[in-house]
Amino acid sequence: MPSPSRQPNSQHLRSYGPADPAPIVQINWVLFDRVRNPKFRVCCFEILKEQTEHALMTLVPRMRKEIHRWQKYRVDLTSIEFYTPVTDLLAKGIRNKHSAVEDVGSGDKSHVHLLVSAEEATEEEEVMEEEVDIPGELPQVHTIYYDAFLSLVKDTDSTRAPSKRAVSKEYAKIQKRPDIAICDGYFVMTSGGRGPAVVTLAPPVQLFHPVFGKFVSDVSNPNFVPDPAVVSLIRDLTSTSAAVHTDEHVFSDQIRPQLTGLLNSVLKQVLVNEKQTADSVGLKALPRTNCSAALVLSEHKRSLGEGGCDVTRQSGLSLLNWWKQRDVAVIRDRCCCPSFIISIAGPWLCIFGAVLTSKFIVHPLTEMLSIGERSVFEESRQLRLARVFTSLRQCLAQLSSYYDTVDEGQNIPPLQPGLAHPRFFPYPTSFTDPEHGKQTFEYTGTLNVRGADVTFMAELKSGETVVVKFVSRYGLAAHRVLAAAGMAPQLHYFGDINGEDDMTDGYQEVLSHGLYEGPVKMIVMEYIQEKRFKGDVYPAEVKASIRKALDTLHAQDLVHGGLRPPNVVVTLEHKVFLIDFDWSGKEDVTTYPLGLSSKVPWSQGVGDLAPLKKEHDIGMLETMF
Repeated sequence: MPSPSRQPNSQHLRSYGPADPAPIVQINWVLFDRVRNPKFRVCCFEILKEQTEHALMTLVPRMRKEIHRWQKYRVDLTSIEFYTPVTDLLAKGIRNKHSAVEDVGSGDKSHVHLLVSAEEATEEEEVMEEEVDIPGELPQVHTIYYDAFLSLVKDTDSTRAPSKRAVSKEYAKIQKRPDIAICDGYFVMTSGGRGPAVVTLAPPVQLFHPVFGKFVSDVSNPNFVPDPAVVSLIRDLTSTSAAVHTDEHVFSDQIRPQLTGLLNSVLKQVLVNEKQTADSVGLKALPRTNCSAALVLSEHKRSLGEGGCDVTRQSGLSLLNWWKQRDVAVIRDRCCCPSFIISIAGPWLCIFGAVLTSKFIVHPLTEMLSIGERSVFEESRQLRLARVFTSLRQCLAQLSSYYDTVDEGQNIPPLQPGLAHPRFFPYPTSFTDPEHGKQTFEYTGTLNVRGADVTFMAELKSGETVVVKFVSRYGLAAHRVLAAAGMAPQLHYFGDINGEDDMTDGYQEVLSHGLYEGPVKMIVMEYIQEKRFKGDVYPAEVKASIRKALDTLHAQDLVHGGLRPPNVVVTLEHKVFLIDFDWSGKEDVTTYPLGLSSKVPWSQGVGDLAPLKKEHDIGMLETMF
């Protein structure tokens, strides 16, 4: 369809066809978004005839669901606007996969009735209408991942210099585009100031390859012993970085051999595409595929903010350029391309981990480290840096071995639309069950098609469908109490993401000033097939079952803390299960997290870092169900 012209319409549907009353009316609509819907695909849904007599804004919740169903992104309810086509537009190729009504009734079904515009919701705005994808739709989910990956690697704007694109004005253009935005946390506000134009949060890189978790663990461990060879080389780096350099090329030429020695890996200045170079890259030659993998990439600036460019952004863009090259396509398409990044700006250094899934994810693994000599007492800082580079040296060796296995290509499925591929999912694929020993599983999809989702569907070798979820804080005690009572999914595993260290018995969550301190954990639990209720109207017996579950928790002085419709699963038999115990815990001990959504009608007393109360659960039950 050509780009339609439009005029605002915030009142009623434009009428088409005969005026005879009909029980069901088909609404043809087009998302007016040249990025998300470049061909202006027409979709439709059905409503009761009497609803056409109401204000259009009554369709906003339904439209939000339809946009998510067809365009696969969640929108801010307050941003949805309706327009009427200025001229009649034929609705060719309407796709209506969910109609259950054979005779749609009166009304001209050949025209577009509505043009719709909407902005993507922020993370906190997505809490009201979370939906679960059913297994039958999973091939479509994999196609979405595949299409997103292709859009990213085929972006033609990458021929421009990363140093130019990393300037804030240019970087904003990248972060506004959902097809190429980098998941590094940098975001651009919507014009209305409601939140990010594109959500740039993502699961931590530690979930996609164990080498990143090892690095984070090593550098935070005061007992980790640095390599004596690294210790002896550290002072050269601290001295060089503290000097004031007037020539960036001279600075890079001095830093590069020092990094080579510290990492025991040859770093060279190399082309990352046909025109652009990166200051230092450590490559792994892969003979079977005739490719080279970038184990580590480093960009150097003489000082922070030199030339108005953020060296951390420049480093990420340079690495992405490397992986987008056609010459490395074979190895790129087999894995999530784990790499390290070292960003250096004079006497400052930061190390990142990066992976290429359906998005390019770049996360800091250290804070911005001061590496230049500053006082007469430098040994404690030098020791810290020696630990960092010793761990990084070991991790690069592990990455080198990993890419050897990728080069061999054994047991790696092809990257194709509609097929599950390991690049899109976390690396853990097994856990130890106290009763059945080691259990392996294969990811089949995600419960929500969002870049930041950390809850996945998987299948055990036995054929059982399970849910695999990754969490930081979690109310294990509350989950176990309700699981024992048959009111929560049964747990198969709770513990370290390595799948071997089960923490179910004796687990104590540690909160410091209301904030969780500790590693990411993996949960494997049974999958519960749920029933949907039209209009989200819950029968009285369902509400009574929810109250019974709450009473069971409260009898143990436990509070759920996040009671909302997305966290209640009702089966076809109307059996009720509570899920998502991330915030659950002891009354007056456990606290709510920071950043509670302002869109949720919380019970009185609920707030950031406020202690959990039993009355909060009861209030949410009365408000939300």
